[in-house]
Amino acid sequence: MDFTEMTLLWHISDVLMGVMALINIPVILILSNTVVKALKDYEIQIQQKKNPVFFSKNIDLKQKTDYWNEKTNQ
Repeated sequence: MDFTEMTLLWHISDVLMGVMALINIPVILILSNTVVKALKDYEIQIQQKKNPVFFSKNIDLKQKTDYWNEKTNQ
Protein backbone atom coordinates (compact mmCIF):
# COMPACT_ATOMS: atom_id res chain seq x y z
CA MET A 1 0.00 0.00 0.00
CA ASP A 2 1.28 3.40 -0.84
CA PHE A 3 0.74 6.66 1.01
CA THR A 4 -2.39 7.71 -0.95
CA GLU A 5 -4.16 4.42 -0.24
CA MET A 6 -3.38 4.73 3.46
CA THR A 7 -4.62 8.32 3.47
CA LEU A 8 -7.87 7.21 1.83
CA LEU A 9 -8.33 4.49 4.48
CA TRP A 10 -7.80 7.03 7.26
CA HIS A 11 -10.35 9.40 5.70
CA ILE A 12 -12.90 6.60 5.38
CA SER A 13 -12.36 5.57 9.02
CA ASP A 14 -12.79 9.22 10.11
CA VAL A 15 -16.12 9.44 8.29
CA LEU A 16 -17.32 6.17 9.81
CA MET A 17 -16.34 7.33 13.31
CA GLY A 18 -18.41 10.47 12.71
CA VAL A 19 -21.40 8.35 11.66
CA MET A 20 -21.02 6.29 14.83
CA ALA A 21 -21.02 9.46 16.92
CA LEU A 22 -24.15 10.73 15.16
CA ILE A 23 -25.92 7.49 16.07
CA ASN A 24 -24.67 7.29 19.67
CA ILE A 25 -25.12 10.89 20.84
CA PRO A 26 -28.96 10.94 20.54
CA VAL A 27 -29.16 7.55 22.27
CA ILE A 28 -27.01 8.82 25.14
CA LEU A 29 -29.33 11.81 25.52
CA ILE A 30 -32.40 9.56 25.52
CA LEU A 31 -30.93 7.29 28.22
CA SER A 32 -29.49 10.07 30.40
CA ASN A 33 -32.66 10.41 32.51
CA THR A 34 -32.58 6.70 33.36
CA VAL A 35 -28.88 6.90 34.23
CA VAL A 36 -29.45 9.84 36.59
CA LYS A 37 -32.24 7.94 38.37
CA ALA A 38 -30.01 4.87 38.75
CA LEU A 39 -27.16 7.00 40.12
CA LYS A 40 -29.46 8.66 42.68
CA ASP A 41 -30.74 5.24 43.78
CA TYR A 42 -27.15 4.03 44.16
CA GLU A 43 -26.15 7.08 46.21
CA ILE A 44 -29.16 6.67 48.52
CA GLN A 45 -28.25 3.03 49.16
CA ILE A 46 -24.63 4.02 49.91
CA GLN A 47 -25.81 6.70 52.36
CA GLN A 48 -27.96 4.09 54.10
CA LYS A 49 -24.83 1.91 54.49
CA LYS A 50 -26.37 -0.80 52.30
CA ASN A 51 -24.65 -2.96 49.76
CA PRO A 52 -26.00 -1.25 46.61
CA VAL A 53 -28.19 -3.52 44.52
CA PHE A 54 -30.01 -2.36 41.41
CA PHE A 55 -33.67 -3.21 40.92
CA SER A 56 -35.60 -1.75 38.00
CA LYS A 57 -38.60 -0.90 40.18
CA ASN A 58 -36.48 1.47 42.29
CA ILE A 59 -36.12 3.86 39.37
CA ASP A 60 -39.61 3.25 37.91
CA LEU A 61 -38.19 1.60 34.80
CA LYS A 62 -41.23 0.92 32.63
CA GLN A 63 -39.57 -1.44 30.16
CA LYS A 64 -39.73 -5.15 30.86
CA THR A 65 -36.33 -6.49 31.85
CA ASP A 66 -34.97 -10.02 31.98
CA TYR A 67 -32.70 -9.04 34.87
CA TRP A 68 -32.79 -6.53 37.71
CA ASN A 69 -36.13 -7.76 39.01
CA GLU A 70 -36.44 -8.34 42.71
CA LYS A 71 -36.19 -12.00 43.53
CA THR A 72 -39.33 -13.53 44.94
CA ASN A 73 -39.49 -16.43 47.33
CA GLN A 74 -40.72 -19.50 45.49
